[in-house]
Amino acid sequence: MVHAQSKTRFNLEWSLTSTAARHCLSMGYHREERVSQLQPLEAERARRLFWHVYLFDKNLSSRLGRTSIIQDYDVDLSLCTVSEDPGREPWDSAFNSFVELSRIQGQIYESLYSAATRDLDVVERSQRVSRLESRLNQWYDTWSCIDVSVAYDRETFDSTFGPISVIYFSILTLCHRGATLSNSAHDIAPACYHAAHQGLKTHLAHCSRLAFSDPPQVSTYTLWIFYYTSFTPFVVSFLHCIANSDLNDLQLLGDVLESLEQFGPMFEYSERQFHLCKALYRIAEAYIESPKTITSRESQAMSTICLPLQNHFACNWSWHDSELQLIEFADTFTAGWELPGRDDA
Repeated sequence: MVHAQSKTRFNLEWSLTSTAARHCLSMGYHREERVSQLQPLEAERARRLFWHVYLFDKNLSSRLGRTSIIQDYDVDLSLCTVSEDPGREPWDSAFNSFVELSRIQGQIYESLYSAATRDLDVVERSQRVSRLESRLNQWYDTWSCIDVSVAYDRETFDSTFGPISVIYFSILTLCHRGATLSNSAHDIAPACYHAAHQGLKTHLAHCSRLAFSDPPQVSTYTLWIFYYTSFTPFVVSFLHCIANSDLNDLQLLGDVLESLEQFGPMFEYSERQFHLCKALYRIAEAYIESPKTITSRESQAMSTICLPLQNHFACNWSWHDSELQLIEFADTFTAGWELPGRDDA
């Protein structure tokens, strides 16, 4: 699973994670009664194994828009024991905290994006978003209280968990995006736009520090932080840019695009993301610079775009040639994005 993620082969990662999850369930590792009967060392290994698989399962469910294999209502296993060693304690606390974050990710999908939520009215959706946002904020406050001052291998800890705000704002954006099923940019809540902007700005702030870092730290951020999150913040900011013809948004998108150039040569996956972001930026730039050429029909199509739950690289983006015309975009791009929660999203 870890190797598949490091190679950004998400379909393989999903297949391996699903298999591992089913094995854990079949062995009863999701139940405290079963694990507590094992020898202490074996029990701790089983506990840590299960929560690692759980973390992968919930995160992939959120990114790929698929139902997780492990269901929370069937799990009563206690979290891993937090070491009394001051140097080890921050690592254990961080791991347990990520388990809770993964649980929230799973609940965002189940409460707002699963097929069972299609008929929810706006009021119920708003209430669910409010509850999930509250839980996410509480999690972030708790995370901020972890004392890392004496953590073993502090440099690795900081490079691994330092940019946690990027993940937080990405998940918060996805949460607020679920407040409505409307695909119109004008119907997306201001809180969603704010979270998206904060996520991209936080990413840029961290990238400015990475410019002076070693390649392994850049690799860690690219694989384990930036691609741990969904693609939604960039798309939401893109929609906000088009809906408001906002030059500040365009500048933000351009800055993010520039930051991705340092990742592109390192991994095939990051290079694909760079080209997709470049295409979206070019569309927004052309739209803002040529407002008089946009008809009312095209304007409506431009602001009505479905958002995926994750980085949408399964599709063929070859139609983004160098001479892309806005009139072609109005018909083609709208069909290119799938609704959240679909298996092919």
